[in-house]
Amino acid sequence: CDTPTVPVSFLGDNRVQLDFDDANHALTATTEIALQFRTRAESGTLLLAEGSHRSDDFVLLDLVDGRVRATVRHGKRVVSAVSSEPTNDAEWHTAEFRRGHDTTFFTLAVNGSAAVRGVFANEWTRLDLEGGVVTVGGLPGPFEGRAAAVLDPSPGGALLGCIQDIRVRGDQVNLLQPNGFTRSAFGGLSVGCTSTDVCANNGPCPV
Repeated sequence: CDTPTVPVSFLGDNRVQLDFDDANHALTATTEIALQFRTRAESGTLLLAEGSHRSDDFVLLDLVDGRVRATVRHGKRVVSAVSSEPTNDAEWHTAEFRRGHDTTFFTLAVNGSAAVRGVFANEWTRLDLEGGVVTVGGLPGPFEGRAAAVLDPSPGGALLGCIQDIRVRGDQVNLLQPNGFTRSAFGGLSVGCTSTDVCANNGPCPV
């Protein structure tokens, strides 16, 4: 299997946007997203997957009271599921989101524990995520207002912490060398896990 990618620090004012459409990644029929993160923050954005401007559908992974929340908007319906265990202890944690083809539910598992489900009451065919834009560590400005209107509590904004080993439909994504994806960095990238809010004594975190 692939080795974990080099971690990237998010200092509360930066984010990375990846255009998956350039690599012909289909995020619509089956959606699988996984990543590793560490933080001491109670809130913050881990990852957002959304389509083009003609669709309001999205998948959002963020932190609420130190726990991972997965939210899916499909049409006018919005469903969230929240993990049971706190993850804001400055240790590495793994979050895995899965939604199979032609299913009416999605699952969220943290650290390989029993998955929690988000269930849609009506038939759910496919998310409209065509365009394949994935944002890591923060939210685009226009999305913040849209999310605040449908989520309670609202997303906590940019992450103060570290992220590594992102996988979309099983494909590993290196934020430093995205290999065929169009990458835009807002606020720059800090290589390694050195956020003073995550690691002790204002220094690098141990591996």
